[in-house]
Amino acid sequence: MIYLDTSVLVKRYVEEAGSGEVDELFEAAYRGAEVLSFSVYNIGEAASAIDKKARRGELKGDVKTAVSLMLKETAALSRLGALVLIPIGLRVMRTSMRIALAHHL
Repeated sequence: MIYLDTSVLVKRYVEEAGSGEVDELFEAAYRGAEVLSFSVYNIGEAASAIDKKARRGELKGDVKTAVSLMLKETAALSRLGALVLIPIGLRVMRTSMRIALAHHL
């Protein structure tokens, strides 16, 4: 199992140094060759980091699309058994993400 911290998770959705290696990890997880893991806290932090990068002009596309892709990919990999998501209450996380994005925290 490979634990991904927030900075690694962001590299999946924002093109920067190391993004290629992260893409390879995700592709391996989709093939069933690796199991990824991250905390739901990382999802909230990544959403906020993606928003910050967008405001700096470092994101191709828009924040909503990148965050939506991250959430869809998280769900898909979880269903495949290729991601172990360390839980907290999703209601708290959704609310936190909404506040973080609304106020650019």
